[in-house]
Amino acid sequence: MTTVALLRPHLTIANHATLLESAKYKSKREVEHQVACLAPRPDARTVVRKVATPMLVDAPVAASALVDTPTLPPAPKPARTVTVALAETRYLIKVTVSAETHAKLRRAQELLRHQIPGGDAATILDRALTLLVAQAERTKIAAAARPRPTNSPQSTTRYVPAAVKRAVWDRDQGRCAFEGPHGRCRETGRLEFHHLVPFASGGRTTAANLALRCRAHNQFESDEWFGTGAPQQPARRSDMLQGNDQELSPPASE
Repeated sequence: MTTVALLRPHLTIANHATLLESAKYKSKREVEHQVACLAPRPDARTVVRKVATPMLVDAPVAASALVDTPTLPPAPKPARTVTVALAETRYLIKVTVSAETHAKLRRAQELLRHQIPGGDAATILDRALTLLVAQAERTKIAAAARPRPTNSPQSTTRYVPAAVKRAVWDRDQGRCAFEGPHGRCRETGRLEFHHLVPFASGGRTTAANLALRCRAHNQFESDEWFGTGAPQQPARRSDMLQGNDQELSPPASE
């Protein structure tokens, strides 16, 4: 119903079948992007302003309450980050930051005045995220512009060599590779390098025996292998390594 409500202003007799079909199985954010492609909106004006601090009013104290018992005001709700698709390649992001983060933005604007005379916050944010993503990829998946050649991209321990990380990440396209009755998992966050045959059961740390799993499916397959009941036989697991794991149901969180 949410998908239909988002598409309703753009549905016509001519396009309703195509739009509804292309929106099937998509998340709300993906449908919002689809709508933004149909009806692009102009760029939002860059605004940086101080958020007013809400006044805290002490709650009334019951007459029977102890005099020396303080009454604590309710904790303020955390600000919610808003991301809205304006067009196919443009987004509006609203986020509340701390005074320290705001000071860092101002400092970045001052240091980059020669390169970004107007101090555009979107350009500075893009540069900062580019550096952050590159650093995170080097740490997590050993990304490198010129990777060192290796003769033996495998390990006799749990340690995953850099070449193996890169090979597995590229092969699985940075996405959980679990296949269940509803198809492949779509999770791209909290990914872990999962031994198809567990290391404790003799599995090797090679690209052929590793696959990306989200945390939920990594735990799910670990429970399937090292369950509280009778341990599964390697022969049955070998069937799964050939792609016959459709019998496994994904966790309820998917």
